Amino acid sequence: MKPHVLKNIQIDFQWPEIANAVREDLGNGKPYLGEIEPQAAGNNDPLIAKLLDVGQECGLTFKKQSWYTGSSYLPIRGSVPWHNDSGIGLLLNWLVMSANLEGYKDCMYHNDCHLLTRHGQLEIKVGDIFVFNGNIGHAWISNSQCMLVQSTVKAIR
Repeated sequence: MKPHVLKNIQIDFQWPEIANAVREDLGNGKPYLGEIEPQAAGNNDPLIAKLLDVGQECGLTFKKQSWYTGSSYLPIRGSVPWHNDSGIGLLLNWLVMSANLEGYKDCMYHNDCHLLTRHGQLEIKVGDIFVFNGNIGHAWISNSQCMLVQSTVKAIR
């Protein structure tokens, strides 16, 4: 599957209201640059539920995944190098936040994010809900700290 943006939905609340525990981790320098640390969230979490609703509209439904966290908040600091997540399958993602890394001037870097796959790059803006196959090699290119809301999904048959 070629990665693509399904929809853009802006959220109307501020970063601290999204997930305090994850915000604290980012403030403490976690995850380290280039690493990710998923924070599990239930499917009844308001953002996860909204993400899955959009997935349903687009022919996707939640898929329980025993080897991975499943639905989660995914804080990312900077870029994540090329890798694959064998066995994870389709991932439905929502970029809910992108902000300058701590210690960098506002004008030094912009907050654009890109998902790289064998199909090329997909530019991701805050509010974009996008899907891609995590089994296939991919990378995240960003000069910012970001928050994705993510869930494993499958096509509705």
